[in-house]
Amino acid sequence: MYVPGLHLLVLYLLFTLALLVALAAKTPLPPTLLAAVLGGYFAYLKRRELLEVIYGERCLLLLRLSEVKVKKDYIALKMKSKVIISAFLKIENVDFPESDAKLGETTSRFISSLFLPSATVNVISLGQGGQRSYYLKVNFLVDMIHLSSLLVNLSAVLRELQRRLLSLGVRAEPADPSEVLPSLVEVATRRYSPTPPLVTLATAALVLLLAAVNPHLLPLALVGLPLVPLELRLSRGGEVPLRFKPLSPVSYAINEIPDHFGAASQVRSFAGALVWSDDVFVALLVPEDLALFSAKARKAMEVLEAGRVGVGKLEDEFKAMNVVSMKQALEAGAKPFRVAFLVGGEPWRYEPLGLERVASLPALVRGSSYLAAAGVVLGLAPSASAVKISPQLAWLAPHSFLRPRTRRTPRAVYLGRGLRRDEEVWLELDLLENVHGLIVGPMGSGKSTTARTLALRALERGIVPIIVDPSGEYRPFARRAGFEVVDLWDRPFNPLRASPFDIERSLSHVAPLSEYEAHLLRSHLGEAPRSLGELIEACRGTSLAWKLERLQPYFSGEGTRVDELLAARRAFVLCMGSTSSGRYVAMPVEVQRTAFELLLAQLRDYVVAQGLSEPRWMLIVDEGHLFMVPPPGFSEPLVVTMARMLRKFGLAVVVLTHEWGDVPEQFRRAAGWKLALAHSDPDYVSMTRVYMALTTSELAWFQAGVRGRAILRRGHEPYNILVEIEPAAAAIAPGSD
Repeated sequence: MYVPGLHLLVLYLLFTLALLVALAAKTPLPPTLLAAVLGGYFAYLKRRELLEVIYGERCLLLLRLSEVKVKKDYIALKMKSKVIISAFLKIENVDFPESDAKLGETTSRFISSLFLPSATVNVISLGQGGQRSYYLKVNFLVDMIHLSSLLVNLSAVLRELQRRLLSLGVRAEPADPSEVLPSLVEVATRRYSPTPPLVTLATAALVLLLAAVNPHLLPLALVGLPLVPLELRLSRGGEVPLRFKPLSPVSYAINEIPDHFGAASQVRSFAGALVWSDDVFVALLVPEDLALFSAKARKAMEVLEAGRVGVGKLEDEFKAMNVVSMKQALEAGAKPFRVAFLVGGEPWRYEPLGLERVASLPALVRGSSYLAAAGVVLGLAPSASAVKISPQLAWLAPHSFLRPRTRRTPRAVYLGRGLRRDEEVWLELDLLENVHGLIVGPMGSGKSTTARTLALRALERGIVPIIVDPSGEYRPFARRAGFEVVDLWDRPFNPLRASPFDIERSLSHVAPLSEYEAHLLRSHLGEAPRSLGELIEACRGTSLAWKLERLQPYFSGEGTRVDELLAARRAFVLCMGSTSSGRYVAMPVEVQRTAFELLLAQLRDYVVAQGLSEPRWMLIVDEGHLFMVPPPGFSEPLVVTMARMLRKFGLAVVVLTHEWGDVPEQFRRAAGWKLALAHSDPDYVSMTRVYMALTTSELAWFQAGVRGRAILRRGHEPYNILVEIEPAAAAIAPGSD
């Protein structure tokens, strides 16, 4: 039965009765005894906090941690007769729903999926170096006799949790504890020497003093008695095998239960506030017993019934309404948790988000609570904490904490928006181990538009684009963008500026040379002919001259100096053809391959002579399948060799092609980044799934074939970045691929 303020009424009556008895008997013993009992009860409830005010960090001895074992896939902490087993999952990637309603629903379901009745779960977010990682730490507190069976079933529990998360578009993988522990604890033993029991001695002194002053006041000495057993344990000293990092306990003060839109708003607020913070954030989720919560709901209904007839306190009614609302949400699928939170840095920075510093005695006196922080880190259920349900905790989902996978660095090229609408995707050329890239997409997927966009935005970042255009389709774009157009048939470059080996290699595309012809070529090149015509005259009467004559129509003169074009740092398009007839006529494919390898060799020699540097030029090769064929007698094309060997000399080579099979495996593996444009062709989708290691959710997003969608993968990072390409206005051309 609900009676408003019953405990205060009972306390008032007890004190009144004690005073009446004291007046009648003319002795202070009754109120003194009542005060001692109440004080002792309060001291018993707050015994750990009171001792922490006195002894500070030494109170960690009360945890009775005796041994810590850090394994590759879990950690074990021995506490008296029990053991805490903790395993870690790292959130590798998250699908961000397109609508706020879906985002709120997904994040609420994510929290519900962490409801593990036999375990507690830590949510850990670590910021470092402009990025933020998100981990789940699953904790089991078991008796020693059950330890072996738990270890046998541990991997099965984690796999089940992974499956739950994957259904929500959240990819989690087991993590090594050593990735996380240094940010929370230091595995180092600290020794505490024996010390005098201050409270016990003070209690004894108080007993003597009260006995001398007034024996009727002796019950007041009972107030400190609940502290004595724990203090004696502290005074003996001992060892603590862990040293906890300074983290501040905070509480979440907002009690409203949001709908899906409200939950999404909370997620976006936290994401905006934490995106560049390097602070540590730790939350502990302890499943609340559903039967106990149902009992609370029944009592709450009694409070509301009493309020309807005018018998009740407004404060109690508000609390009861909150409990009933939570109960209704539970019936709709939400889950209840007792929660506790820790933050690094200054807690006041999180107040606009609803997080407030916990006003405990140790926090008020010492600035922080070692026991509270240690309990949260270890995953121990807090004795008294607020109960929240999953929609109220939606902001704890990784959608709030994971930063954009890319960022705007000095040489980063903007590609578009990530799956999360407020996430920009940048191609960080100055951070990649290998700047060379591959863009794959069937006809109609937006490949050429993406290449033109890449060229324009690279130029904005101080990287000069050079486009190799076999078909002449980039000529209108070059005129709009102010790029220089070089028709290599009309303005040929001098092929003899390359090394003898490169010339011999390139000629093999048109007519492979015999050993004698190769020797003859090297001999005449040693005489330094100034043009291809002079070389042909020097070789007149040999089969080498006949083979060189096949190239003469395309290299008869020197109208273009590759080194001068690079030194001028002006964007240009190299068209493999001629416009002298009034229309564009492409060179034969074999000649194009020869010209490309000679051109690439001269580019290589120039940039290597400049020395190591960040990207300064970007060579974009359209119709890359034409140039991925090695010359007869050679193992790989020159562009593959450059991708594997020359990574830091200021030239980024980007190859565009229609199919994955158009590119040798060596180039696919060496490319520092790959961009696959979405398409619905089953064969292409199947190959992309293999080469980009698409997850189930990524595959569903990709194979819809929406133009402009793409998946970016950088280096050997174990995740993909889903991006909606935002083409530059000048890059869009009617009917373009």
